[in-house]
Amino acid sequence: SLTGYESFCTLNPRQLDFFLSTGDDRIQHYDFGMPEDEFEDLKDDLMDAFEDMVDEDRQAHPTEGGTREPGWWRRGYKDPQLLDTLRRFYSQGLRRILQDAYIRKNAASSVLEVGGGAKRAKCGDS
Repeated sequence: SLTGYESFCTLNPRQLDFFLSTGDDRIQHYDFGMPEDEFEDLKDDLMDAFEDMVDEDRQAHPTEGGTREPGWWRRGYKDPQLLDTLRRFYSQGLRRILQDAYIRKNAASSVLEVGGGAKRAKCGDS
């Protein structure tokens, strides 16, 4: 999980989309939404999780074949199909979270860099 306690959000792109749609009146009735400042706290948790993954990704570990495999992908996962899915979701997830103006504005430079060189949002961007 990328978040915890009040929420549960995984790397699955559909779940990230749904999570980031919180407060969007086109998707969710406003009576059921979370106050924006509380949602921003959860977005901060999400950014922290991606920042941790990016940091571990940069500290890749050599594999038996001599290639370098990011540390967080090696946490006991052996199934090649699962590893491929995790790699894909990680890449898609980085791109997706950086579509959010609050996250673009507040994300660590390492996340912005790895996420495709996205530029920080200016105040008022959405």
